[in-house]
Amino acid sequence: MLLRSAETATAPAGEQRPELAGPPAPGQQEYVQDWFNTPRQVEYQGGYDALYDPQEHYEEWYQEQVQAEQYQDQYVQEPPAQEPSPEDTGTFPIPVTPNRTRQLGEGGGTPAPAPGEEDYYLVFRESIKGGNGAPTPRGFIADVEATYGVTLEEAESKRMVNRFSNRLNAELTDEHIA
Repeated sequence: MLLRSAETATAPAGEQRPELAGPPAPGQQEYVQDWFNTPRQVEYQGGYDALYDPQEHYEEWYQEQVQAEQYQDQYVQEPPAQEPSPEDTGTFPIPVTPNRTRQLGEGGGTPAPAPGEEDYYLVFRESIKGGNGAPTPRGFIADVEATYGVTLEEAESKRMVNRFSNRLNAELTDEHIA
């Protein structure tokens, strides 16, 4: 069972709540909010001085600034030479052990071996998977450079494309016969 106060209770249908129905009944006290009854004359208790002249204090402050500017050159120091950031140098510390770091690119294992004949052949095979046939020597140079970061000479690329085309044809013939 819930109890409701008279202020929040809803009136039955067709009736009004008595406290909202108009002037109070005889013997009932009228409700007045307290903030309407604040005194109209309030004695000032703050620290405002109507005779205060800010110009006087401004002139004192201005004189202090002028004096400070005279000695500014004595106290201004050159900023220390700033070391280049890791972003500028391309070096970043990488944790190696709990108390040791190394720079990115240092150590980290053995360098990758230079690509060999089989590596180049795999690049060649990948380039013909699209069904476009053998790549041009310049296309093969671009594929090798994208895969291994190695730039081939054009004459060497022509020899490789010819050799790999013959090898691929021989492999396909062997697979077809078998």
